[in-house]
Amino acid sequence: MYRILWIGSAIAGIILLAACAQPAAAPANTPAVATPPANTQAPEQPVPSTGQIAGSAWTLVEYNGQPPQAGTTVTLLFGEDSEASGSDGCNLYTTEYTVDGSNLTFHQPVLVTRKACGEAINRQSGVYQSALAQTETYAIEGEQLTLFLSGSQGFLVFTAQ
Repeated sequence: MYRILWIGSAIAGIILLAACAQPAAAPANTPAVATPPANTQAPEQPVPSTGQIAGSAWTLVEYNGQPPQAGTTVTLLFGEDSEASGSDGCNLYTTEYTVDGSNLTFHQPVLVTRKACGEAINRQSGVYQSALAQTETYAIEGEQLTLFLSGSQGFLVFTAQ
């Protein structure tokens, strides 16, 4: 009797761990990474003002010309101590960053909480985390921060908080 309960508990635990381990794959007809619409072009990469990024806080307004999911707020905070943190619209994250001129690198792996927030928001979270990992350069113009991704993979635009 106890053996059956133990086996049932073990199976239930494995199922729970598997459900929390990875978000479900996007349906075949839904792109996993947002691509810019045909009429959207990446902004020009102006020379950034160095030293402005540490101690700043930003809110995402577009990724490849598209706004974040309705009802979500995606944030990026640059600490004075080379730590970056924020919300991807569902989960909180933290990592370290390095700035060298206009080059910006987010160190991997990024520490991320793992809440379940619904398919579209979970997909946005994954796409955003992937974009941070692909960031190569940045530019700040006034109240706007633009992150440019490697290999012309796209761009993220933020406004100052």
